[in-house]
Amino acid sequence: MSNRPEIVDSGLLYGNKYPADWAIHAYYSRIVEIRPGELLCVYRRAQALYGDDGRTWVLRSTDGGKTWQDEGCLWDGKQDAMPYSYSATHLTRTSTGEVLVMGHRFTRPTPDTPMYDAESGAHLPTETVLFRSNDDGHTWLPPEIVHEPDPHYLLYDSITELDNGRYFVTSDWDRLPNDTDHV
Repeated sequence: MSNRPEIVDSGLLYGNKYPADWAIHAYYSRIVEIRPGELLCVYRRAQALYGDDGRTWVLRSTDGGKTWQDEGCLWDGKQDAMPYSYSATHLTRTSTGEVLVMGHRFTRPTPDTPMYDAESGAHLPTETVLFRSNDDGHTWLPPEIVHEPDPHYLLYDSITELDNGRYFVTSDWDRLPNDTDHV
């Protein structure tokens, strides 16, 4: 007997119905099981990989993943104090049933501001944000800012709930603008 995973089915989660009219890219998808047969998916949708219009979108399947219903944008950003693009969505369902989405939002002062500086490789200012849902992902609370212990840390994965109820998140070392101490 093998412990190798077996692919039993495959399919498309999201497809741009009008590719000749709009450039829409969908990526960074994550799926959790809400209950047997019901799956929740979040993913980033934008005009380009680093597009300033990046938002987190929600899909739901009630037939075990055979079909998916688009439930819209998780957070449209209209209540944000400044323009952000959202990226790197990570989805977790806790032991209490709370659904968490962690990601990053980048300050986008103008649509033509590139995400990364061509010379240094540093990206625009970013904040790690956490969204919470207490109703299986049907509605979401406003984003909470997650404060990293060091500005070089970039929280970069799904949340793992530990036995004591605390959360564990892996991170990566990130280059900041005008950062000459680290390469």
